[in-house]
Amino acid sequence: DLDLVTVPHHEPFTVARYDRITGQENLNLATLSLLNAKYLVSPNPLQVAGLREALRADGLWVYENLHALPWFYTAAEYLVEPDEDAALSRLVAAELDPRTKVIVESQPVGLGGTMSGNVASDRIERLAYDPRAGRIDLLVETDGPRLLVVSENYHPFWTATVDGVSRPVIRANYVWKAVPLDAGRHQVSLRYHDPIAAVCRWLSLLGVGT
Repeated sequence: DLDLVTVPHHEPFTVARYDRITGQENLNLATLSLLNAKYLVSPNPLQVAGLREALRADGLWVYENLHALPWFYTAAEYLVEPDEDAALSRLVAAELDPRTKVIVESQPVGLGGTMSGNVASDRIERLAYDPRAGRIDLLVETDGPRLLVVSENYHPFWTATVDGVSRPVIRANYVWKAVPLDAGRHQVSLRYHDPIAAVCRWLSLLGVGT
């Protein structure tokens, strides 16, 4: 029973969905893995497959989650679920393995062919990552069409290019974002731009100058 687990917020672009999924009672290990929870702390010993005891001190047990998903990963399967409540229910009920299948709320656009191949052979290299500047650059190599999942909150102000060509950013697994990729080697760039904040900054600068 994983009843005393909290998952801190990932980034400054937090949205209500993230609060909703992390506020669920008795989060299962699959959902915690999706949220990148690498370590769990419990006041009681746990016997759960996928957890390995890492430390025991001061009446607390710390376990390493062997199934925690990485910050960036690829998936070769997806399930379209347009209803957000149904998508959340599937995740918290552990109806699918987030390591292999991604829930999306619309049909991915830009996948060149049927998704197939072994994701274990996919390679992701982080070229640049600056969350404050809203910049992510990755080099991704796959042997089949994929969804590249980024374990950060989806927001419509995120945009993406693949080898310099604009690609859609879709919502994945209720809270995260994903970019459709063709097979092969690609440079993926994601940028966050808030036009409202940009206007406010300019107005502030003009106000200082007057």
